[in-house]
Amino acid sequence: MRRLLFAALALAGCAAGPSAEPLAAYPAALAGRYDNAVQFASAPADMRDAPADAEDDWIDLQAVTFTVVSAPAVAPLAVHAEWRGADGAISRQRLWAFRQEPGGVRIDVLQFAAPDRFAGAGSAAFTALTEADVRRLPSACALAAISAGPGAWNAQTDPERCLVEGAGLDIRITVMPTGVLYQEQARREDGSYAFRTPAPAPYDFRRR
Repeated sequence: MRRLLFAALALAGCAAGPSAEPLAAYPAALAGRYDNAVQFASAPADMRDAPADAEDDWIDLQAVTFTVVSAPAVAPLAVHAEWRGADGAISRQRLWAFRQEPGGVRIDVLQFAAPDRFAGAGSAAFTALTEADVRRLPSACALAAISAGPGAWNAQTDPERCLVEGAGLDIRITVMPTGVLYQEQARREDGSYAFRTPAPAPYDFRRR
């Protein structure tokens, strides 16, 4: 298997600890525009394509915008995540809904039933959003988020509990003042990948 070499960010693996950061601080730290141009430019040319096999390492160029929005009926405090590829076309959209639970902050992942309605949309477009407009991942797929200090947090699903179409979904997010690390993979029971973002390193998005 080909291996992609990246310089590790010092904060990527830092241990998170408890914090009195308010719930609103989590989406606020994420908001902004990012891309992985530095990561993409440093990758070998033969890895800059979609993989022929899910086991292969690869990387693509992505620009990501995270916008704090309020959709009172489904997600009073949320972030609209809009990803665009090198050609400018949207490659994915998600709504990450933040909530405070007794055990800590949780992030629910919502997909759009008609994503084109929200492409390039401002925060006002989400105020009338209803449950009919979204598709929620199972509740067991909520990410557990932990503060790592001002403007920084880590979040992860539990792939043993988060099962989507028979595959364990593992999403990991590291938010820092300078950027965001994002990695997602889904493994079947036999250990093979149903899906994964570039590997072995996560997407390394730097704030613009």
